[in-house]
Amino acid sequence: MNLVILTGRLGADIDVQSSKGTDYAHFSLATNYRVKVGDEYEERVTWTRVTAFNGLARSLGILGKGSLVGLRGHLKTADFEEGDVRLCYSEVVADRVEFLEVRKPAGAEGATAAPPAVEAAVEGAVA
Repeated sequence: MNLVILTGRLGADIDVQSSKGTDYAHFSLATNYRVKVGDEYEERVTWTRVTAFNGLARSLGILGKGSLVGLRGHLKTADFEEGDVRLCYSEVVADRVEFLEVRKPAGAEGATAAPPAVEAAVEGAVA
């Protein structure tokens, strides 16, 4: 089973792009966790690269840096060569994103908005 479920905050405004008729959005998601160090706990952050496609990607265009989202998807790894070095990276390909707290992109009217009454999730968005 290849299933990833994350809740976190966007590291930047989402930029929806298009290539060869496919819309896509790449973004970084910050998730927090705690680690015990001695007698105390320290907050740590993990940054995860996420990609969404088509209808789901288009729906994410209203999200700005700091927006809180929950997402479900699968883990994808890829490798490539850069000069004499072979590089490998992992990312989550999202198939569902729920808007938990919307912060509008820089330059948009209003700083924040309440979560929508209906989840802004697009499952299996193909259109």
